[in-house]
Amino acid sequence: MVLTGLDDPEVAVEAVERGAQDYLTKQSMDTELVTRAIRYAITRHRSETQLRSMHEQLDVMHDRERIARDLHDTVIQQLFATGMSLQGLASRAREAEVRTRLGDAVDGIDISIRQLREAIFGIHQAQEDLSVVEQVAKLADEKTDALGFAPVLRAGTNLGPVPPEVQHDLLSTLGEALSNVVKHAEASAVEVTLRQIDDEVVLEVTDNGVGVRSGPEARDELSGHGLRNMADRAEQRGGSFSVRPGPGGGTTLRWSAGLPANPDT
Repeated sequence: MVLTGLDDPEVAVEAVERGAQDYLTKQSMDTELVTRAIRYAITRHRSETQLRSMHEQLDVMHDRERIARDLHDTVIQQLFATGMSLQGLASRAREAEVRTRLGDAVDGIDISIRQLREAIFGIHQAQEDLSVVEQVAKLADEKTDALGFAPVLRAGTNLGPVPPEVQHDLLSTLGEALSNVVKHAEASAVEVTLRQIDDEVVLEVTDNGVGVRSGPEARDELSGHGLRNMADRAEQRGGSFSVRPGPGGGTTLRWSAGLPANPDT
């Protein structure tokens, strides 16, 4: 605070612009005015400090989210594609030593993918205070620009607590599913449904795009689009995975995971 005998409005404005909380002149000073000015100055200073702290935290969270997306959407997908290529080479290799070395390389890639997923899960720990529905809504909102429209989210009212590790796999699956819609579906609408059926959490992503063939051919047709790791996540969580034509055209992806009897234990 500036206390001065100079009653000059221009100087007062300049003082505030340079960081002063208030500008008081001795001619108009009294106890009540000074007390109130000090109280307001302290309140403003605290608010500004809290605001700066919030901005810093948001910057850190945005950086974490960007790093997590880059790792998940780019690095893991590239590793997965490389592993698939090496598996294909191994199946055609004639020499046993070559097949063994290629198999070891694929195993190493699988380990790297698991480690990256664990790292991404750690990055997402900052979002633990959000419910699974809020996290799904947040992820869907982040895909709006890429899709060109906002996905419609429908959440069941009976959805109970979902353990963090299941949330991680569910969000990873949703991210890949929406990315596939962006890349391949040519859709103008997407509906994301999240609900609980018995002891499973079920995620469905339905678009009105070009669609896929029904039956086992669908898995082969889209094997390079990340469906295998979606299926692996479902299997590891005691759930199921399927891709089929949507009810009115397009594609419906269904992913589920088992829920423990008591998620808190």
